[in-house]
Amino acid sequence: MASPIETVDAALTTLLAGDASLTALLGGEAAVYNRVAPLGSPLPRVVFQWQGGGDEHRTPTRARNVVYTVKAIAGTLAEAAAVDARLDALLHHGELSAAGWATFWLAREADVAYAEVDAAGGVVWHTGGQYRIRISEEG
Repeated sequence: MASPIETVDAALTTLLAGDASLTALLGGEAAVYNRVAPLGSPLPRVVFQWQGGGDEHRTPTRARNVVYTVKAIAGTLAEAAAVDARLDALLHHGELSAAGWATFWLAREADVAYAEVDAAGGVVWHTGGQYRIRISEEG
C-alpha cells in the first residue's frame, strides 16, 4: 500500500500533467516533475515537492496536514508567472483525487519566487507557491 505522501504525489502528478491548459503553457509537454526534473529537461517545467507536515490526530480517522511547494521554472519571468497562474487556478481551493483519501482543504499559503544563474550564464526563474493539503482516509 502506498504511503499518504506517495498517494498525494501521484494525485498532484495526475492533476497537473493532465491539464491541457497547463500542458500548453509548458510547450505541449506534460513537463511536471516530483522533487527534481531530469538533467537537461526543457523549460518551462513544473516541479513540486513535499515540504513537511504529518498526521493531525484530531479524530480516530487518520487525517494528514501537509505542505507542498509547487513552482514553475522558466527562462523568463513572464513565462514563469503565466505557469504559476495556471497552477494557482488548479490548486487554490481545488480538489485532489488521492486514492483512498478525501481532500478537505487545499489552499495556497505562501509565494515562492527567486532566480538563479544556470551553467550557461542565463537566468532561470522559479515562481510558485506553498500549498497546504489536508486529507482524511475514506471509509
